[in-house]
Amino acid sequence: MSLNFGQFPVPTLPIAATDKIVGYQLVGPSLLPTLAQYTVAQLGVAIGSNIPAATFGALMLAWFNSLPTVRPGTSGILWNNGGTLAQS
Repeated sequence: MSLNFGQFPVPTLPIAATDKIVGYQLVGPSLLPTLAQYTVAQLGVAIGSNIPAATFGALMLAWFNSLPTVRPGTSGILWNNGGTLAQS
């Protein structure tokens, strides 16, 4: 199977609840890949209902703290700009 990354929208900042998240999911007994599309709000509900808030907060903080703190030379990379999520 090959992926056509042209199907995926380019992420923009700031992230809004109506922004789309797309990817492939395996559904049904045959587990054939299907293009899935959700909004950030829908994903938040799914995550929020399955991960305790304290755990989710800790995971997000760990992810954020793992981002580079110096602006990457490549455009489109997320980085920690003095405590604010930014995109190079």
